[in-house]
Amino acid sequence: MKENNRKRDIVKSFFSNPLGILSLFIGLIGIVLAIYFHNAARENRKLRLYLNQATNIIVKSGETSNLSVSFKGERVTSDVTARQVAIWNAGKKSIKLNNILKPVVLNTGGCQILEANVMKESREGIVNTKLDASEFESGNMGISWDILEEDDGCIIQLIYAGGPDIPIEVKGVIEGQKNLSIIRSAPRKSKFDYRRDQLLFSTSGCIMVGFCIFTFYSIAKHGDFATITKAKSAIPAVIMALMIGIVGVLSLFQLVKIEPPLPF
Repeated sequence: MKENNRKRDIVKSFFSNPLGILSLFIGLIGIVLAIYFHNAARENRKLRLYLNQATNIIVKSGETSNLSVSFKGERVTSDVTARQVAIWNAGKKSIKLNNILKPVVLNTGGCQILEANVMKESREGIVNTKLDASEFESGNMGISWDILEEDDGCIIQLIYAGGPDIPIEVKGVIEGQKNLSIIRSAPRKSKFDYRRDQLLFSTSGCIMVGFCIFTFYSIAKHGDFATITKAKSAIPAVIMALMIGIVGVLSLFQLVKIEPPLPF
């Protein structure tokens, strides 16, 4: 009977102090929201574009070379560079032609596009990637497809009259996706790396949030919560526990930002 009363006193002491309630609130809300947003992000359409940072300079202007490039009978006097862009659907909802609200257009910073080819498709004859060459001269290339289901996509090679440092951007609107952007950092090499990072952030986040809650519970268990947390000796422990709890929540939210690997 006394043991039951003691447990009730601990719980009462824990919840009678705002810091105890705050630590529990941070933990529960962080876990719930991280799981929700992670799953919600995967349920939507999620067009991803990755610009390979490896460049192939075909011709370097100003250097003596036996190699020259002509385009439609005219010699190209600037640098000529080849780059590869990967495009795929990282969401679970398919992206069909009628889901493209504004055309997806790749821009090479105004540098003329000399040639563009689809090097690889995840499912040939199904995706059917199409490249619009009508505005190549102004550095714009339209991209469309029949359907991109989960992990469907293609790799496109661009050859343009310009150096490797020109800004390559993308514009367009996909139904259910507010913004399009190009991923410039190298994606993970495998699904194993992707799952490993998911496990790392979720596990570390839950451990840190759990530590925060356990700390405040322990304080309540060994004395009056309000009295102990007012003591100067307990202030560092309280601050540290709150900071660890917040870092744990941020780790859980990092799950949403983890980019999946190239699926093909």
